[in-house]
Amino acid sequence: MGRDLYVSESQLSGTVTAPGSKSVTHRVLLISSLADGTSRIDNCLDALDTASTMDGLGSLGIEMVEEGRRVTVHGRGGSFSEPEAPVDLGNSGTSLRFLTTLAGLVDGRCVLTGDRSLRSRPMSDLLSSLRQVGVDVRTLGEAGRAPIEVLGRGSIEGGRARIGGGVSSQYVSSLLLSGPYFDEGLRLKVIGGLKSKPYVDLTRRMMAEFGVDVDARENLFEVNRSQYAPREYVIEGDYSSASFLILAGVVTGSRIGIGGLTRGSGQADEAFLDQLERAGVSLEWSDGELLVMGGEPVGLEVDLSNSPDLVPPTAVLGAVSGGSTVIRGVEHARLKESDRLDVLDTELKKLGVEVSQMRDGLIVSGRGEIGGGEVDSHGDHRIAMALTVMGLRSEGLIIRDAGCVAVSYPGFIDDLVSLGAEIRWL
Repeated sequence: MGRDLYVSESQLSGTVTAPGSKSVTHRVLLISSLADGTSRIDNCLDALDTASTMDGLGSLGIEMVEEGRRVTVHGRGGSFSEPEAPVDLGNSGTSLRFLTTLAGLVDGRCVLTGDRSLRSRPMSDLLSSLRQVGVDVRTLGEAGRAPIEVLGRGSIEGGRARIGGGVSSQYVSSLLLSGPYFDEGLRLKVIGGLKSKPYVDLTRRMMAEFGVDVDARENLFEVNRSQYAPREYVIEGDYSSASFLILAGVVTGSRIGIGGLTRGSGQADEAFLDQLERAGVSLEWSDGELLVMGGEPVGLEVDLSNSPDLVPPTAVLGAVSGGSTVIRGVEHARLKESDRLDVLDTELKKLGVEVSQMRDGLIVSGRGEIGGGEVDSHGDHRIAMALTVMGLRSEGLIIRDAGCVAVSYPGFIDDLVSLGAEIRWL
């Protein structure tokens, strides 16, 4: 993934289609693998992260057939095979967290691991909750981090469990997604505030679409023992990835169209549209496309506790806006593929942007022009996309390790080039 990129000032025009949702793709692959029967999934995201989930499920005995963006999944009703080797999930934190719970349904030993970045991601809260529902799970290296060993018995006892909600909503989603296959179901109490709650809402919605209801009352979630029904499913466009396309139109003052998005999708990062309109950007829906029509953005204050993946595009928006942009509520953004607050602070300052770092956010002072130079993605796909968009307004910008965009949006650079962006790989 370590390819470098050169970007320079550009004007854009035309229309592109947002890729399938990464969050939905992960969830639908897991749910359809648990279902008893064949599901056909259209518009699957073809990216390194989602490939990790597919490969992981395949190593547990799930047969999948890929035909372009359609994936046919032959679910086995909660029955999984013992993997022949450790399951390498690359850089995908979602894959690790979702499959750790599911591995408890394996009749045998399962070791889950990944690259150095993945092995640094916190897992302690999830592992503690799994032990509460009868899963024999331990870490093989640093405490609370992958590699993770699960000694499955082909079933999970289930029942009552507690989990902290302040680090990652993926812990809650992981337990809920496999919860219908626990012998006693699941009664999960979340302690403290739940970060990124819209992602748990998405999990519940998708479970319902496959026939399983989750009863939610404040900080308590209940799932009865049941089974998913196989079905045909079309994955909607991804607002997390589309935020960078939208931002490209804003940064360059260009009029562009973005197709494939569902208005009112419920995805957490659809909130970016509201942020842009509050900042003075003109947006319009026409014939199913979102039109970005420019404007002179101004600084604003936002709480991104429910949508931490919007931190990089919002920081770039702040850098090209008038006044200061204040981002709060995202201490958990420090636990992503990189410490995104520290990385954005470091890299934006290289371009002459005034940035102040807080414990749970950033203050970014806008400026009209962006200088050239060299910046580093730190191997983080969303940082790479944010800096690439920044380069579209610069005198010329080299982005080190920009190839990591393949983690979530392999076609990102090609899509920008199709709109007229001055970009080339080095």
